[in-house]
This record gives sequence, structure tokens and C-alpha cells, in this order.
Amino acid sequence: MQRWPGHLTILGVLAAAALVAGCGGSDDTAASPTRTPTATPPPAATPIAPPATATPASGDAVEAANTRAEELQAQAPDGVVIVVGIEWAFGTALASASAGEVTFEMLNEGAVVHDLWVVRTDLAYDQLPVEGGVAVTGGAHEVIDKVLETDAGTTVSLTVVLEPGNYALICNIPAHYQLGMRAPFTIE
Repeated sequence: MQRWPGHLTILGVLAAAALVAGCGGSDDTAASPTRTPTATPPPAATPIAPPATATPASGDAVEAANTRAEELQAQAPDGVVIVVGIEWAFGTALASASAGEVTFEMLNEGAVVHDLWVVRTDLAYDQLPVEGGVAVTGGAHEVIDKVLETDAGTTVSLTVVLEPGNYALICNIPAHYQLGMRAPFTIE
């Protein structure tokens, strides 16, 4: 008794299944574009931390930041307070404003990431307690608002409603406040 036709059918089905499994789908190698490495390097991230050799802001750095802020403040619209951040100083042309809405424009003209915090405090702007390299905030040192990690060469705006009192404008990235990135601000 020969059963060739049934065995041949099974063998044919198995062979077809093997072909589909081995070659199934489209020929992706012909359709895929060739990827050529580019010569353009990825954008460099702006560093956050100060170099280990960083020293606190000198009078020259503060003066340079204040001078630059004065230049820019002359062109700013009413209600805008210019803050210039460089290593390791904040410069402002205005040290006070009337109560109400105030817009701070912080220009990071330094080489590393900086941020801007508006802190209401009864302490002098340069006397905030520091732990772990950052100014301690909360409680008696109320953070009104902040803009974090502003890359070098960029400008950010922060609009807040401020009541009469004393404020500190600070960069609170570790070590930046201690190195001198702070400025006083008063609301009348």
C-alpha cells in the first residue's frame, strides 16, 4: 500500500512553510536606505557645575554684570527688570520696583547653566543659609517662583506678582549662590 500522494502533500506543505519562514516578508535590505555616519557632532550640553577651580565673584565680575544689565535695561519695556547672569555674578540695573506684577528677564551670558529664583526673605540677599551647596529656601525664605537650568546664551522671562518686602534674586544651582550669583531686590 503506497501512500505517496498524502506524504507528498505533507512534504509540500512543510517545504512551503519553511520557505515562508525563511524568506517571509519583504526584502528589507533592498528597501532600507544606507546610513552614513555624519561628520556633525551632537550639540554640546552646557555644563551645570562650576569648575573645581571656581572662586567667588570678584568686584570686577559684579561690575561687569551690572554694567551689562544697565545697557540692556535702557532698552527694556516698562515693568521688565533685566538680570544678567555670568560666572559668578548676577547684575541688575534696577534694585527695586513697585508692588504688583514684575517681569524678570534673565540673560545667561555665562558659559554654564544658570537659573533664577525669586526668594522673599528678611535676611540680606547674601546671608541665606546654605546646605549641600544650595541656599535653603522655604519657611522664612519663601520661593515666589523660579526658572531652572537656563543654558548659556539664552534668555528667560519670569513674571511674578510681588508684595512689598525684601527679596533675593539667586542662582541656586549647587555652589552658584555661594560663588556670588545673587542680587538684592526690594518691592515698595
